Amino acid sequence: MGGWCCFFAFFTTFVFVEPAGLAHTNPSREYIRLGGRVVAIENGSVAPVEVSLTPASASLSAPAGSGSFSVVITANAPWRASTTDSWISANQTGTGPGTVTFTVQANLTGAARTGKITVSPPVGGTGFAPIDFGITQVSASVSWPPQSANVASAAGTASLTVSVDPLVQWVATVAPVDNFITVTSPAGTATGTGAVAYSYTANTASSQPRTGKIPDRAAWRGHGFAPVDLTLTQDGGTA
Repeated sequence: MGGWCCFFAFFTTFVFVEPAGLAHTNPSREYIRLGGRVVAIENGSVAPVEVSLTPASASLSAPAGSGSFSVVITANAPWRASTTDSWISANQTGTGPGTVTFTVQANLTGAARTGKITVSPPVGGTGFAPIDFGITQVSASVSWPPQSANVASAAGTASLTVSVDPLVQWVATVAPVDNFITVTSPAGTATGTGAVAYSYTANTASSQPRTGKIPDRAAWRGHGFAPVDLTLTQDGGTA
């Protein structure tokens, strides 16, 4: 039966009660809509629904992972948990106290990021003010090697170390015009901290120094790490 039913009690108490009522487990407490809000009536008094989250936030490391928090609510009222952040997954409903579980994607953006999960009444409901669970996630880290090196005019070999988070993939390449440098390892894409080994031919064509570059590029899709070049300067030989 649709509509609202009106009840009058002693002392001119006036409330609006949904015909179907609201589910509850405490026989001494009733849950009603009053002025557009869900409130609890216990021993004749009206109390608003109160909601808190435990914990109120989370700080996460860069890898993909999961977590949870508790919804602490004073009434057996319905709620929903949702997020608008694409790297967080949380879509859950409940009634009364409960637990929200969520997952996050790995952060390979090069910067820390923040997001939130909002616990609110069901769509169209006004039982309580929405409350946010905040999430902060650090990014995977990258430490590039020194950006320049000098070598003698004779042919030789050398290496450098790229220190990066185990989540990050990268690749070392040589600009096509710098044909006196050859990257000998890694042969392709590497993951995490590793060494770049390279060789160079003798500079016999000119008495002037020559330069070349080895770009170290973070190759993960959607990464936020800027490429860093190693500039190799080789002394001139005997013209």
